[in-house]
Amino acid sequence: MKILRTLICAILFASIHFCLSGQNVDSLMNAGLKLQQKYKFQEAIAVYQKVLDIRPNDPNGMYQKALCHMRNSEPQEALSIFLRLTGVRPDFVGGFYGAATAYSSLENYPKTIEYIEKAMEFEPKNHEYYMVRGQAYANMGDNKRACKDFKTAKKLGNRHAKFSMQKYCK
Repeated sequence: MKILRTLICAILFASIHFCLSGQNVDSLMNAGLKLQQKYKFQEAIAVYQKVLDIRPNDPNGMYQKALCHMRNSEPQEALSIFLRLTGVRPDFVGGFYGAATAYSSLENYPKTIEYIEKAMEFEPKNHEYYMVRGQAYANMGDNKRACKDFKTAKKLGNRHAKFSMQKYCK
């Protein structure tokens, strides 16, 4: 009987802790988003770190923290988080897109293309992905491929693609 009572108490404690940590994570995520809206990215990074202290593999916490690093012009820090995210959640397209944009900021265009193509596997009709890959091709001097991607982006509805087309499709 004593063992059963101890077991029930342990389960009850674990359940309460799980519920409270879930509520805490939600309130922390909301606080982080509010800080981002106020362009307080460094403060938001600290909040998202608290989320990750509670749930180390939380994909939204990782993604938002990495985005804040990008907004703070810290692409190397963002990249390490995005890469970790792709490993933890290979079905989370934002990790691949984020890694591609971080690689682009670091001027590693072959890796930009590699990761944006992984994102394209999930969302082949996302015009933004064609813009990212097209810009990477353009930065590598491959205007033919860049032009093709900018045309595809325009076809898919990207309003800014026409400007890139004017520059690279001659």
